[in-house]
Amino acid sequence: MSIISDLREVQRLAEARRRRNLSLTSFHLGDLLPEIRSAHFADEPRTVDVAFVNHGSLACLVYDDLAAHIYVHQVLNHPDTPAEVFRLVFCHELLHLRIEPAEVDGRLVQHTPEFWQAERQLCQERSAAWCWIWCNLGDCLRLRPKLERIDVLRNWRAVWSRARLDLAACQELTAPHLAELEASGW
Repeated sequence: MSIISDLREVQRLAEARRRRNLSLTSFHLGDLLPEIRSAHFADEPRTVDVAFVNHGSLACLVYDDLAAHIYVHQVLNHPDTPAEVFRLVFCHELLHLRIEPAEVDGRLVQHTPEFWQAERQLCQERSAAWCWIWCNLGDCLRLRPKLERIDVLRNWRAVWSRARLDLAACQELTAPHLAELEASGW
């Protein structure tokens, strides 16, 4: 990428974060986040809010000393997205407040082995949530291992409007590959 295209990307992300979207989930996100915070992050002093955005990665966290903002891509803002997916996203993003980036094999990484272990312990529905995400949204997701993120592609609106499988159906489809995925550290 050139400096100009990088700058345009930064501008697009900033604009996406300013344009907030109403929640379309079948449950109240405003109840889920406090539940997760009180169960696992009660010692976190920052205020935390959640917003849906139309551009960027599947989810990200932006924070300072006083506040943390979880930005979730609009592709997840759907009545058929199960609460388990949002539990995973919220636990994952909040873990970034607790576990600092560290050097692994000579490279600074956000997701250390300790981070993944903590996520597995906190989020019992982790495997089911990832199965659901990849089964239903895989056509508009791009795994970016070096950048440690999952980008949502421009075709997300077409994928958003498709019928979605439930958690059980997704787990059944991915069961033969689950051990392989777990071993890869996803």
